[in-house]
Amino acid sequence: MLENSDRQYNMYNVKNEKCQVCVGINNIYRANLFENEFKIPKQIGQGYCRRIIVKPSMEVSICDMTFYEGITTQGRYNYDFYELSFCLGEGFEWIEDGINQEFVVECGDSFILKGLKTNGTFSYIADKRFYGIGIKMSNDMFKGLMDIADVKDILVKKLGDSKILYRSKITSSMKSILHNIIYCRYSENIKKIYLEGKIMELFAVYIDELVLENEVLNSSIRLSKDDVERLHRAKDILNADIVSPPNLSSLAKLVCLNEFKLKKGFKELFGMPVHSYVIDKRLEMAKTLIESQKHRVIEIALIVGYSDASYFAEKFRKKYGINPSEYIKRV
Repeated sequence: MLENSDRQYNMYNVKNEKCQVCVGINNIYRANLFENEFKIPKQIGQGYCRRIIVKPSMEVSICDMTFYEGITTQGRYNYDFYELSFCLGEGFEWIEDGINQEFVVECGDSFILKGLKTNGTFSYIADKRFYGIGIKMSNDMFKGLMDIADVKDILVKKLGDSKILYRSKITSSMKSILHNIIYCRYSENIKKIYLEGKIMELFAVYIDELVLENEVLNSSIRLSKDDVERLHRAKDILNADIVSPPNLSSLAKLVCLNEFKLKKGFKELFGMPVHSYVIDKRLEMAKTLIESQKHRVIEIALIVGYSDASYFAEKFRKKYGINPSEYIKRV
């Protein structure tokens, strides 16, 4: 169970004992409400910090905050948990005072964090968007999932003494699930059921990426850590223009890999060939456009790069098991 009390969580501003941000965030983390939100006062910034207790062993924190002036806070965090965190805004850093260790997180980073039992210093830089989501799990729940997924040995190799157990980049699949969690339209008990399901889905996708990366790092083609980073860069390039992506030869040149290593490594790291990945992401985009109810099917086909509506419908049906024209009637 995740416990919260004055002794477990205490955030404060040494320069301002009445800091509204510290008071507001302390209040939501000390309360045992299903959902609690602190809105940033308009005179000091904009945004919010929200906490949702999905179940005693699982909770979600969503923060989207920007301040007009910088704020430096210190805090005592005495939880016994694991956290899966995702940085969706600009990067940030914090310092653990007890060991004087600095942790730097960049935009697009995701990481598994050990429960903190120390004092820490965190700086909110003026006009910088602090936007991210954290999913806390009790030790027993996290370790149980590790055992079920049979990835405990993989993580142990990465542990060391660091608070951050594993760091990776947020994938497009993860972003889609995170969006559903942040903008969940349900309430009360239905919201709890929905969020627990989405968190389990997110955890499965995350662990699958971990397993695939581990397999590549130990595969016969001997991908170096630099190769893996280049493959992630290749995926980012594809995601940036999934409708008109560069061909394989051009992509290989852009990330400084030969075509064989790009093809072989991409499939092993991300579970599908480059061409299949592009198709899959186009279809995900098409599904999102259908759900927006702003376009006809033939328009959506063109938007996502298909000039032949019949071919588009065939690919869509193969992925989702339903024709786009039928799906649009259901949303």
